[in-house]
Amino acid sequence: MAVGIGVRAGAQWNVVPGWRLAVAGVTPAATTDSQSYRGLCANQGSFDAPANITAGVAWDALPTLTLLFDYKHIFYSDIASVGDSSQIVSPIPPPLGTSGGPGFGWHDIDVFAVGGEWRAAPGFTLRAGYTHNTNPIRSSDIVFKILAPGVVTDHISAGFTYALTDHSSFDVAAIYAPRH
Repeated sequence: MAVGIGVRAGAQWNVVPGWRLAVAGVTPAATTDSQSYRGLCANQGSFDAPANITAGVAWDALPTLTLLFDYKHIFYSDIASVGDSSQIVSPIPPPLGTSGGPGFGWHDIDVFAVGGEWRAAPGFTLRAGYTHNTNPIRSSDIVFKILAPGVVTDHISAGFTYALTDHSSFDVAAIYAPRH
């Protein structure tokens, strides 16, 4: 368990009827060091969440159908535990978990997402989307990929919202990440 703090801000503009633009940014979230990862992650288990910036556009193609496109850039290279290279070249490389020690070698990624929202009936909305991101792993850091095999580059998602009352709803979402 870790506790962290960061700042998120964004803005949305109604450009013309049916078209909206939005931008958002997130600072790195400074977190408490994880004791469980003290001997693995650089800087004694530090595992801060990276900053990111996002821009998106939404188009109301029909009164009941909205199509969306988002672009996000995630700054993994600024977080030592994931951004520092695992290939530290020195006469005696520092051990895992130390300050300035090896990380997972991830570089920044770009994320592209498309989606749709169909308001099928009053109180019932269907959503679906597809996301693709660039691979954060450099070929020189492939050995650490074996230790953290959770990196995927594509996601397909779908879900729905059913309004129970004006102030409560039942939401379901599913994500499928194809093998890569």
